[in-house]
Amino acid sequence: TMFSGMHRAQMIQQLFWMAASPRFRELLIYDHEAAFDETQDLQFAATTFVCPGRFAYVGFRGTDTTLTGWREDFNMAYMVPVPAQDLALRYLEAVAADLRLPEHLIVGGHSKGGNLAEYAVLKAPAAVRERVVHLYNHDGPGFMPGTFSATDYAPLAGRMTKQVPADSMVGILMESGMPTEVVQAAGRGFEQHSVYRWDVVADDGRFATAAALPERTERRAEALAVWLASMDGDDRERMVDALFNALKSAGVTDAAQLFGGGREWAILRDGVMRAPVSDRTTMLNALRGLTRAFSDVTAARNNARRSGKK
Repeated sequence: TMFSGMHRAQMIQQLFWMAASPRFRELLIYDHEAAFDETQDLQFAATTFVCPGRFAYVGFRGTDTTLTGWREDFNMAYMVPVPAQDLALRYLEAVAADLRLPEHLIVGGHSKGGNLAEYAVLKAPAAVRERVVHLYNHDGPGFMPGTFSATDYAPLAGRMTKQVPADSMVGILMESGMPTEVVQAAGRGFEQHSVYRWDVVADDGRFATAAALPERTERRAEALAVWLASMDGDDRERMVDALFNALKSAGVTDAAQLFGGGREWAILRDGVMRAPVSDRTTMLNALRGLTRAFSDVTAARNNARRSGKK
């Protein structure tokens, strides 16, 4: 009954079995904090795991299945900070002041949690940032252009790693100055976003890596960047508003409904057709812009490839 109703219950049970292993069973858990507010588009959670006498891992949770959590993710396309980013910074500062914790801090998270970890460390006071022995962003999105510069990342040189699967859909979004590793993973597309699908090297427990992103993923990242750059902040906000209005029109109340059964596009199509004309126009224009961006990037890459052969 402990796992009833939980998303991907079998995977969560596996996580608990791992926690009972000799490697992890001595960890202590401190300072859990969670916040959820539909009126603010806020979904946030963080927990600190302490390896006694060695380090504390400050972990930020990724997106849950609520539309509120997903809406906050999409808000990152036109807004900074979103409420969860602000809370992440305040949480890291509070944890750093907890005298029960070791001096050394590792900070990280998956998906949205990786973005929150990156934001919190980059915005933290120098005294806190100096205690961070490593920062991890596991396939989390980046930030709007101009949010951070190379100067902001410079103090963390050699102490930060962003990891994205070969077929990344999330970690390639927007801008990040973190060095990136490509992780080998099972499945395709959004399936690879789950860390449960990431390959682990048996003899040392690290994620198995590849030399570089496949060309198709590089093309996807470039097209998405071109598409987002073609819209200003107001355009992006209107697009996000229209998208979530369409989801509500389709009767979607939880993101699990959208990703279950392979009916994502059918559900979205139904929502768009039921939405007000203004929202429908916004969505269709956005989709045309995305299609055009992929076409232009593909054509440019093909031309470059042909020129190289000549």
